[in-house]
Amino acid sequence: MSLHFNPILHFVFNPKSGHGKGADIFKKAQSLCAEMGWTLQSHEIKDPSEIETVMKSAADACFKDQGTLAASGGDGTLRAAVQAIEGRDIRFAAIPGGTFNLFARTHQIPEDTDDALKLIFQGSQQRIRVGKINDHVFLINANLGLYAKAIYSRKAHTRRWGRHRIVAILATVGTLLKGHTNMQVRIKTADQQMTLKTPMIFIGNNALQLEQMSLGVAKGMRRDDSLALFTMKPHKAWDMMRILFRGMAKTLDQDPSLESFNIDEATIEIKKKKALVSLDGEMFLLNAPLEVRAKPEHVLLVK
Repeated sequence: MSLHFNPILHFVFNPKSGHGKGADIFKKAQSLCAEMGWTLQSHEIKDPSEIETVMKSAADACFKDQGTLAASGGDGTLRAAVQAIEGRDIRFAAIPGGTFNLFARTHQIPEDTDDALKLIFQGSQQRIRVGKINDHVFLINANLGLYAKAIYSRKAHTRRWGRHRIVAILATVGTLLKGHTNMQVRIKTADQQMTLKTPMIFIGNNALQLEQMSLGVAKGMRRDDSLALFTMKPHKAWDMMRILFRGMAKTLDQDPSLESFNIDEATIEIKKKKALVSLDGEMFLLNAPLEVRAKPEHVLLVK
C-alpha cells in the first residue's frame, strides 16, 4: 500500500548548535520550502533538556498533517527523532550535523547540509531497521559497562574542547585504558544462554561501523537484518592496548578476548535493578533485565 504525504515540512533544530550552524540550516530549509512550494513548520530546541518534548510535539503535529519530519543534529539527536515517531508511518529526513554521522553515512545521506536538505524534496523513502532496548530505540549502537563509561567521558570532553573527532577519539581511548569493574551477566537468546563476567556489552545496529573494523558479524547484519552483540573477556590494561591496536589494524575478528554473534532478540540479566546504558552516545538509566530486539523495516527514512 502506497502512502500519501503532504508538502509540509516539520523541521526540528537547535539554533545554537554548532556555534549557530543550526540557525543557518533552518534558514536554508526556509528558502528551499519557499522555492518548492512547501509549508514549513519550525520546532526549536532552546535547551538540550527539551529535546524529547520538542521531538514528540513535532512528531505528533507531523503525523496529523501527514507531512515530513526533519531533524538536524548528530546521531543522538536523530535517535531522539526516531524515538518520537516510532510505531507511526511518518516520513523522516535526517540532516547530519554531528561528530561521526554514522547513521547518515550508512544510509548514503549526504553529510553536506545543502545536499541533505535537497534530498527532503527529491528523495524517496525506504523502511529501515532500528534496534530497541526495552522501550528505547537506537540507530547505531547500545552498550553498557566500560564502553558506556567511555562514551560518558567523551561527551564531557567534547563539551569542554569542542565536537571534534580527535577529541572524541582521545577521550574514549583514555577511558578504555583506565581501571574498570566486571559485570556478572546472563544473556539469553533463541539459540543459547550464557553466564559470564565481562567489562562491557556492545550491541551494534550499524554495519558500516563494524565493517570499518573488519568484524564478520557485519555480514550477518546485512544478510539477516539482525543486530550484532559483543562481549569482552575480563582483561588488564595492556590487553586493551592490544585490542585498540587490532581495531586500528582491522583485525579485531582475530582477538580471542572478543566474542560476537548475531541476534534478532536477547534478554540481558544483571545483578542490579537498573543499568546505565548508552544509546547512540546518550546516557539512559533503564530497568533490568534488558530486552533487546531488532526491528526491521521499522522507520520510513528519506534516502
